[in-house]
Amino acid sequence: MEEKKEFKKKNGLVVVVVLLIIVVIGLGCYITVDKLDLISTKKTDKKEQKEEIKTLSYDEGNKLLEKIKVINNNFASSFPLSDFSKINNQDLLIFVANQVGFGTDFSMEKANEIISNIFGSSVTLKHEDIMCSTDNKPYYTYDSSVRKYVYNKGDNVHQHGGLSTVDAKTYYVDGKYNSSDEIEINTKVLYSNICDDTCMIYEYYANYNHDNETPILESKDGSLEITDEMYEQVKNRIPVTSYIFKKNKDNSYDLKSVTIK
Repeated sequence: MEEKKEFKKKNGLVVVVVLLIIVVIGLGCYITVDKLDLISTKKTDKKEQKEEIKTLSYDEGNKLLEKIKVINNNFASSFPLSDFSKINNQDLLIFVANQVGFGTDFSMEKANEIISNIFGSSVTLKHEDIMCSTDNKPYYTYDSSVRKYVYNKGDNVHQHGGLSTVDAKTYYVDGKYNSSDEIEINTKVLYSNICDDTCMIYEYYANYNHDNETPILESKDGSLEITDEMYEQVKNRIPVTSYIFKKNKDNSYDLKSVTIK
């Protein structure tokens, strides 16, 4: 009888051990499967995140294209703006004056706001008199005591008008989101050589043109309106100019870089 009891005890222990082994193996398999499932989910999430980059809408692309046109018309002498630090401070100030309406007084804060709306924090204005390059007299005098630009009125100051923007045509090629907060707009830009009211001939993006045989439409009488027909004749010789915009904290987009492709 004692042997039978001992035998039953041994059998009971074996059964318990076997059950414990089965439970351990089961837990191990569950953990492994769970880990694999987690890894798989992470990979799927990454894939889904990639696919979440939305398509650029017409309105979004057109809004940035209008900003690009303003840049090209006002900073042609700095084309292709690959280095913002090289933009002449006087060009920035003249741009501000044209934006508020040449001849209108404006504040330092307004000047900073206009530049910030284009370049964000990438460009900082130096506040100084806005000079005329023809007679070296100030169009505007900057009064630091009240932080204001005051237009110098009167025929005794200048015998000519203010500066005009250049005739540039910016044609949209395509646009896309590079990421959720970065947009790329590709364009083709065509300038003409023009003469403004002081008859100074501007050879905008001439250096790039001469190096790369990019066309500039020229007119001997100093004035030329670029038409779409003219553009169609030379567009295959014009490189793509790419503009990268980055979303700022106000959910608008600042120009971050310009490159020629």
